[in-house]
Amino acid sequence: MHGHDEIVRFLETIKKKGLISEYLVSWNGRDGRLTPKVTVWRQDGTLPVHRVKGAIARKLFGLIPAERINIIAEHPQV
Repeated sequence: MHGHDEIVRFLETIKKKGLISEYLVSWNGRDGRLTPKVTVWRQDGTLPVHRVKGAIARKLFGLIPAERINIIAEHPQV
């Protein structure tokens, strides 16, 4: 699971800054070739989804492909 620590460290940093509210790093694949997938939840009222995804993809370039980064927008509960 090459890069796991770097991925988590970055996600923890942006979580503390309020850019995201939660995240999940999962790994899947076959024959020992595991690929990371990141799902993050962002609070309503923060940066647009494409900007959050772009920031994560740029910072984690080489560790996780952009197409394996999912952003879920949280909506306030009524």
